[in-house]
Formats: sequence, C-alpha cells, structure tokens
Amino acid sequence: MDDKDLSIFCTQLALVLKSGIVLHEGIAMMIEDMEQGAMRETLIIIEKELSEGKMLDAALSTSGSFPKYTTHMVKIGEVSGRLEDVMTALGNYYEREEALKQSIKSAVFYPLILSAMMLIVMLVLSIKVLPIFQEVFNNLGGEISGIAQSFMKVGAVTGQYIYVIVVVIILITLAVIAGIKTKRGKYLARKLAGKLKITEKIATARFASAMALMMASGIDTDEALTTSLKLVENEKVKAKAKLCEAQLKGGNSFINALSESQIFSNLATRMLSMGMKTGNIDEVMKQVADNYEEEVRTDLNKRVAVIEPVSVAVLSIMIGSILISVMLPLMGIMVSIG
Repeated sequence: MDDKDLSIFCTQLALVLKSGIVLHEGIAMMIEDMEQGAMRETLIIIEKELSEGKMLDAALSTSGSFPKYTTHMVKIGEVSGRLEDVMTALGNYYEREEALKQSIKSAVFYPLILSAMMLIVMLVLSIKVLPIFQEVFNNLGGEISGIAQSFMKVGAVTGQYIYVIVVVIILITLAVIAGIKTKRGKYLARKLAGKLKITEKIATARFASAMALMMASGIDTDEALTTSLKLVENEKVKAKAKLCEAQLKGGNSFINALSESQIFSNLATRMLSMGMKTGNIDEVMKQVADNYEEEVRTDLNKRVAVIEPVSVAVLSIMIGSILISVMLPLMGIMVSIG
C-alpha cells in the first residue's frame, strides 16, 4: 500500500472513530464505497478480523498491507485510548510523505524528459537533416565540415543499429529497476543518495514528522526518539539520532540532547526549547517538520528551475554549432558561384 492509500485509509478511519461508528461497521461502509482492487481486498480482510473480535493493530498486521510503523502506532493509540488522534496524525503524516515523494519524482523526471528530447533532436539532425546537406554539398562540388561529418557518422551508425540500441537501453533500464529493488541495490542506492545534501534534509524532515506524530499521540520523548530512529535510513541523520539517544540515556535533557547531536538547526532547536517550556512540544515539532519539508520542496524547485534554461542553452549551442558548421561552408560555395 502506497503513502496515498495509507493517508486516505487513516483519514477515513479517523472520521469513522469521530462519528462514533463501530470500527468493523465503519470499515464495511468504506468497502461499499470502494471499487474492486487491492485496497478493497485489504479492507475486506480487516473487516473480517475486526468482526471476529480482534484489535485493529492485529487486523492490520494480518492483512499484510501496512508498514510496521503504522501498526505500531495504532497499537499505541489503542492502549492509550487516543486512536482517533493517532489515525488523524497518521493521515497527515502519510499525506506529507506522498507530497514529498511527488516533489522528488518531479525533480528527477523533468531532467530525464529534457535529456531524452535533446537526444531525439540530435538523432534527427544527424540521421535525417545532415545527409540532405551532404547531398547538396556533393552536387555543388563542396564538402561538409568535420563537425557535421562526425555527427553524421554517429547518426549513420545509430540509424543502422537503432533497434539494437533501443533494446539494450530497455534491458539496462529494467536491470537497474530490478537491481534497486534488491536488498543490495537498495543499500547502494541509499549510500549513493546519502552523499547528496538534499537527502539529509529529506531524512531530517521525515524524522521530525515521525517525532511530531508520536508526541501528538501521547508518547514520551524517549520512546518517540527510539521509534523514529528505526525509520531513518540516511547514515548521517541516523548517526545524529543515535547520538541524541545516547545523550538521553546518559541523563541529558531532550533539548540538550538535540543541541549536542545537532540533528536540527540551531533555530529549530530553540523553537523546540520554547515548545518544551510552554507544553506545546508536539505542535512545534510538527512545525519544524513542515519547515524542513518546505526547504526540500524549495530546493528541488530551484534545481528544476536551473535545469530548464541550462538544458535549453546546451541544446541550442549544440544545434547551432552543427547548423553553423554546415551553413558557413554552404554560403562560401554560393558566394563563389555567384
């Protein structure tokens, strides 16, 4: 189940709880309004488990469609009597996760589309356009420039083996996708992504969001930190979170532990200190998470905004160079003929 489905499920279940409807009856109502699909089948399993008297966390675990984090939080909500608050917070949490993922996908997808368009334009020029100019030069007794000839040779080879190249590209793409899904592939992908500064911000935002969710559910800071630590994949953020946990176990206060570990910025730590003093630490932590997520989106948007003009400029220079290398000799021949 993806983050979008999780957000919808948690939000709807929170509404069911708020309205006072019995859980399994509320799930049954959700099933009636849902079309056939994996989500509907999952709800049927959950409704059956609840009808047999099982707790919601056990029903979610039985369905096999929910992350351990979700079932763990639901269990905490059941034990503490704050299940409605937990489901609302989970719905907001997964909504933010989905928005963050969409921002990342857009930042990656857009440059790939531009690169593909650049490649197609260059191939059309080298395969279709330049041979026409070559024929014109031959008829006029001239010779096309070296740059244009190089592009034309590349185009000739590409055109001859175009189907083989396409198949190889597809196979490599499928192999990369399959490799990323393996345990080793995920590790290498995380290690490579971990070197990027923005991934550290993303991990920090998710850590803060998880902390805010658990604090809002009535969990103390020690347990919230320990549970949130399990969700962190970025090595730098994980090291800081572990240092913070060690500081807490050593008897340090939560704010001092955050300050020593430097997991958040100085401004965010001061905000949390004020939130601790006023008793609004969960709300301030949510604000910190929102701030980091906004920074990530702004950073991604800036990078996409830079990629577009740079790509257009590169494409224009490449195409312009080819056309100039063809047109100048052609103009020289026309002048000599005139």
